[in-house]
Amino acid sequence: MTLESLISSGVELIEQGDYVKAIDQFSRALQLSDSSFKAYLNRSIAYQRSQKLDLALKDVDQAIHIAKDLRQSQEYISVSYFRKAIILYLLKNYTESYQNILLAQKYNCSDITFPSWKSKIEAKLDSEKSKPVQSVPDSSKAEKSPANEKPLQPTTASIASKPRIDWYQNSTEVNISIFVKKIDKSSLKVDFAKDSLEVSFPLPDSGKDYTYKIEKLFAKIDPSKSSYTVFGTKLELTLQKIEPIQWNSIELDQQPQPSTTHEESTLAYPSSSKKKIDWSKLEDDEDEAKDDQSPDAFFQQLYKNADDDSKKAMMKSYIESGGKSLSTNWDNVENKDFSTEAEP
Repeated sequence: MTLESLISSGVELIEQGDYVKAIDQFSRALQLSDSSFKAYLNRSIAYQRSQKLDLALKDVDQAIHIAKDLRQSQEYISVSYFRKAIILYLLKNYTESYQNILLAQKYNCSDITFPSWKSKIEAKLDSEKSKPVQSVPDSSKAEKSPANEKPLQPTTASIASKPRIDWYQNSTEVNISIFVKKIDKSSLKVDFAKDSLEVSFPLPDSGKDYTYKIEKLFAKIDPSKSSYTVFGTKLELTLQKIEPIQWNSIELDQQPQPSTTHEESTLAYPSSSKKKIDWSKLEDDEDEAKDDQSPDAFFQQLYKNADDDSKKAMMKSYIESGGKSLSTNWDNVENKDFSTEAEP
């Protein structure tokens, strides 16, 4: 068999859930070409879904290395970092997982499940930060401590005071959420300009002034049609796009120029299969016990045939609620705060 036919066969075996045979096909492909990006990336997926996470991580690292050597490989790089973030999440290495999800975002990852995975990883990071940390006394000093001395009490790890910021987009708008509870509306200042944005308000807990400023937005917006809404747990900014282009980031920097591809379109992972495969359907949850019945699978199926307003409503309700709510009615969703439903 040729390299392409081996990879195509392996991809089909992944779809059928036969990961052992899929791994064998990709391994045979790598014997023909040890620099095949598609073979390494797809074998990594097969390893991951068969719970061989260390081998999956090794393969995806090799895929990243190969992708960086290829010309015009931004899509390959973004896919690789996204897959690595998921693997690290399953390995419970949430810090590195978050670093890789940010790299995937930097390279314009357009996978439909990217926002939900990013939120999931951030939630784990927040949870880890809030766990108490037990101080360990120096052993030499401990021997000299009086017998009746009280033990050290656990101290809570400090949490960064900088608010968490999330954003998503559709063909007409960019939505930015600044997660701060109980913002004083009377002290809030929001300034929309064609190519810039500035927000300032006192932080409720400390009273210190907080400023969120973007001097050069990724693309021009219509200030007259842009708006903001204060919820109990966050401030949501809605930036009205002038042109229906995809933003690679909020702020214009050295990122590639905007493309006309909308973020709603799913990313077909690199594959040699003649059949176009949407890898976003291969949902990777931590238990992976009932893939076909997972919320993400249901979300993807419903999202596929929805109109623009329904897609916008689905993204807002599903992401902000942490997957607990899903609505297709934008009129009901537009001014509703779902973030409280995501709290335990």
